[in-house]
Amino acid sequence: MLQKHLPSPRDAKIAEATELLDRGNTAEAVALLRAAWEESNKLLDITLAYAGALIEANRLDDAEEVLNEVRLVDREAVHEQLMAQIELKREAGKSPEIEALERELAADEENHGVRVKLAVQLSAASHFRDALEHLLVVLRSDRDWNNGEAKRMYLDTIATIGKGDPLAAEYQRKLFSLLY
Repeated sequence: MLQKHLPSPRDAKIAEATELLDRGNTAEAVALLRAAWEESNKLLDITLAYAGALIEANRLDDAEEVLNEVRLVDREAVHEQLMAQIELKREAGKSPEIEALERELAADEENHGVRVKLAVQLSAASHFRDALEHLLVVLRSDRDWNNGEAKRMYLDTIATIGKGDPLAAEYQRKLFSLLY
């Protein structure tokens, strides 16, 4: 009697995450694959799927960090494709608005209004780490800038990333240490 090959739990999680990505639920797919990646002790197929989901979510720094953990001997065409996608998305991800605000901020780094506008644009482009770093600069200088607008924006950005996400947790700790 022949036994039908059943997909492994690992394959099932990748399939489920792919389905979530296809439906536009990138945050759920990233969370599912992050958990699978950690549970699998960072197996290559899960690592590549997780990095792909991070790229889809425009979390390019995080995706690059995950891909850099792949051993040199295990790097293959898929790894190189994902690294190339990161570079292309970085180039394409700089909207004219973001570039203009970056130039304006470079001319006057103390201009919190421009820095917050830049953070908003970066957050809208899913460059969450960069957005949060800019907001931290404002909060370190003036915790109640513009009647708490920077803090509200910071908390909104963390909420957008999603509860339980390591990036959100990292920046929640940074805010907590700044405030207390």
